[in-house]
Order: sequence, then C-alpha cells, then structure tokens
Amino acid sequence: GRPDGSPAQEQISADCELFLDMTSESIGESARHVSSLKPHVLVDLTGWTLFPCTEILALRPSRVQLQWHGYPGTMGAAFIQYMAADRVVAPPEHQSYYTEKMFYTFASYLLSYHHVFRPEALDLSPSALADAVAESASAAAKKNSTSGHERSPQLTANAREESSTTVPALSREHLGEFLAAAGHRGLAWYDPDGRRYVAHGLGPEERPVISCWNTMYKADPTAINAWVEAIRPSEGETNSSAAENIGGTLWFMQFDESSSSNVAAAAESVGADPRRVIWSRGFFHSSVEMAVKGLADVMADTPSFNAHTTGVDTLWSGVPILTLPGAELGARVGASLMLALEADYLHMVGGGGTGSAMVARDNADYGALLAALVRRPARLRKFKRDVQQARDSALAGGGAAVDEEVASRSPAQGSSHITRKREPSLSARLPPLYDSGRWVRCWEAGLRAAFDAVVMEAPPAHLQCLAEPLA
Repeated sequence: GRPDGSPAQEQISADCELFLDMTSESIGESARHVSSLKPHVLVDLTGWTLFPCTEILALRPSRVQLQWHGYPGTMGAAFIQYMAADRVVAPPEHQSYYTEKMFYTFASYLLSYHHVFRPEALDLSPSALADAVAESASAAAKKNSTSGHERSPQLTANAREESSTTVPALSREHLGEFLAAAGHRGLAWYDPDGRRYVAHGLGPEERPVISCWNTMYKADPTAINAWVEAIRPSEGETNSSAAENIGGTLWFMQFDESSSSNVAAAAESVGADPRRVIWSRGFFHSSVEMAVKGLADVMADTPSFNAHTTGVDTLWSGVPILTLPGAELGARVGASLMLALEADYLHMVGGGGTGSAMVARDNADYGALLAALVRRPARLRKFKRDVQQARDSALAGGGAAVDEEVASRSPAQGSSHITRKREPSLSARLPPLYDSGRWVRCWEAGLRAAFDAVVMEAPPAHLQCLAEPLA
C-alpha cells in the first residue's frame, strides 16, 4: 500500500526485517523485484478492489500466492493458489465454488488487533473524553480551514486548556451537544419528503438504540422493514411491561442524503415515528469513534453484505451484532465475528424459537430476533455487557500467544492439518476473536505448510487450522 503515516504501517515497517516501498515501480519492475527476493509465500491484501496488485501476481513472482482480507470472494485466477478464510464464511461445502484452496485461519479470518491500536475504547473518564473531544475538534478545524469552510464557534477554543467539566456529557439524550463540541456536523432526522431537521440526541436513555454503520446500499427492503418494525412502539399489547412497549431508535451513518427520506417513509408506513430514525452527518473522528458508537445497544447487520472491518470496530466499541448469514462469503462475515466471541447468548433460543439469539436463520427470524431484543431491553443490556467483558479481557490478556504449534501434511487425506497445543495461560480466558497471538501462530504454521507442499512437489490442498482443547 501507499505510505500513509499510520501507526499500524509504522509498526509494520519497524518490525519487518525488510520493508520495501515499490509504489513508484512499474508492474514488471515490481514483479521482478519480488521474484529476486525469492519469497516463500506472497500474500495479496487487495484482490479485485482499490489499488490492486493483481497484475503483479499474474506474473507469478512467488511459487505460493495467497489472497486474504481485501476481496471477499474467489479471485477466479489460476495464479492464486490459496484464499485465507474461516469455516463460517467459506464452509467446506462451499469449497467447490472457489478456484483457490482454502487456507482456514484460527477463529474468524478477520484478525482483531484493536487491543493494541484502539485501547481508547476502554477509557471513558472525563479527562480522556476531554482530550478526545479536543483532538476531534482540532482535526475538524484543520479540515474546514483547508477546504475553505469557516470554522464553527465550537472549534475556536482550546479544549485541552479548559476543564473537563466544559465537555458535554456523553449520553444518548444529549449526544448532539457532545458531537458539536467535537467538531462533528451533528445529528439529523428526515421526513418522507426529504426535509432535514436537527436531532439533539438519540432519545431517552431507557429507549433501546439500534445502530447500523454499513453503507445503505447494502440494505435491502426486507432488512429495512425489519428495522422500522422493531422501533415501532408496541402499544396495545397485553402481559407486557412499559419498558417492553416503548420501541426503539434507529441510528445510521449518513454517507449521502439519497436514502434518508426512503427510510423515513418506510418507518411511517408501519406506524413508526420518522423522528426515531437518526442520522449521524459524517464520520466520527477516531479519537471519539468508539466511545460514541458504544452508545448503541445492538448493531443490525445488513444481510445482503455484512459488516467486515466495521463489524470488528462495532464489537470493540462494546456493541453486539445481530446478523443473518447468506450464501456468499461477504454475507457471512457477521456470523464469523459473532461466533468467534463464543458467548453463551449465541446458543440461546432465538426470536423464532430456534437457533441463536444473535445469528438469525432466515429473514423472518432476523426480524423476530430484532423485535425481541428491543422489547426486552434488560436482556439486550446483558448481551451488551457480555461483549464489553470480552473486549475488556482482550486488553487485560493482551492477545496472549500459545507456545506450540505443529504443521503436518497428509497426502492421503489431501489436506494439511495444523494442530496447535494450547497453554492454559491468559490466552485460555480470551475469546477466540481477540486471541491474536494464537491466530498469528496458526497463520505462520499454515504458511509453512503451504510452502512445504511446494518442497514435496505436492499440489495445493485445503489447509485447516485445528486447535486442541485444554486437557
């Protein structure tokens, strides 16, 4: 990738034995350069996406080439031997639909390393929030000045020199004030005719909040209908408490205004108030992002194409994800992330009477689960605490690694089995999603197994990472 000055890229550059910037080279020069280094395995992180390196890989500069993370599907290319995935996003029964052999990672194929790069999610103290707000406001002021916009009044004061008591409290009801202090464009709601109104918050603190941070083109009419049905107050129902009848609030990220009036119309059509559909007008600065997103109670995933990196961020903010796995890899990532938490509630009976409480079986179950979560806020808060505890354990455990792994290949079985022995340490208390040490060691063992196949002149075969349970 291009140099971006990010902490992640700086750490990668510092930790690697050799780090080369080949962005100024031609395709042929890059391929020759890579080939001269004689790599054992070449990993592609972009696939058929932005700034692809596919033409370099087509020249086969490495004997083993693997694609991971960037493109959620098969490359359909004979020069890519392996695709890193997990057994949820690409189950064995789907292997025939891929030109690559599966390189099954430990737990979810989306590695979460937020305990290193995003620890601010765990510090919501007044002083930490004051610093975060000041950093966000400063970034917004700089952006406005370079783009020719006038600074807003909130950005003229140096928040770092003010008392933390001047920073508005971070709450649902008064979120608008907090965002204004952080230099954000604020919140809005829309009527079905597309008229925009200022929203001061997400509603009363006791009202459940359903967020969705995916772009709206991922949402289909069935999902939108389930969302607006869930926020509609269930007045007139008997044998239910007042808390179960208040309905909920929908909270979206607004990438443009094209969908706002349509969602408002959908809400109105089922008797839900469009004022309960709140839009955040622009992205949150990274300094406040996790704290702000953590105000939601649950994220409703888009079944047609799930949250990927957005899903990792959502769970790290302490918010569970309700998802519905589809047929394609891109529509199964939410389930991969949620199941990698290994939380007890994933095995509870769902809203439709079967399956998981957070991973739906079909569209009807998805709608029933979401409605049940909104109407049982105490249960929803328990699920959220579980996700927060999983996140907290990751920071406490630091993604502790295990001590031993064995990679072996059995030609008779037609696949490589990577068996890893787990030490009863901090890692034993980590949810698999946050056990980055174990994930990396499995990854490394898999890479060795893939190259061993070349040495043994064996054709590529599916690689499986198997973890031995604790004795």
